[in-house]
Amino acid sequence: MVGHTRDDSSDGFNPVPVIAFTDQQGHRVEFSPEMRGPAVYMLLSAAAFAGAGVLIALKN
Repeated sequence: MVGHTRDDSSDGFNPVPVIAFTDQQGHRVEFSPEMRGPAVYMLLSAAAFAGAGVLIALKN
């Protein structure tokens, strides 16, 4: 099962992924990833870098 919960450490609604499953012994395991912010910044940086590359290619 995969779902979302709210991150209480931030202002407003910040959805956090929750991953849950039952292991081989029948115990329910539930966790959410700790590293959430760096992925967003990396994605935005990659988009800006790609956009700059397109602009340079169009000018030439």
